[in-house]
Amino acid sequence: MGDIMFDKFANYIKDDRFNITLTNDMVNVNNYLEINYMEEDKISLRYKKGTLLIIGKKLVVKKLLDNEILITGDILELDFK
Repeated sequence: MGDIMFDKFANYIKDDRFNITLTNDMVNVNNYLEINYMEEDKISLRYKKGTLLIIGKKLVVKKLLDNEILITGDILELDFK
């Protein structure tokens, strides 16, 4: 049982899939490659398959790590290009 738990934990840590969690007032993005630009109403992120444009009002970066970003504000639209 211990080996199975370790394998699941190791897979979770090594997970490099692009992932988005969206609620009314925040978007959390995992495994993006870089920030193209940030403005109060638009944030553009590059990921392996393209670009994610986050459109909203009063957007604020609350958490910024190498591969994870948490943005709060009035999220109006996510545009994938």
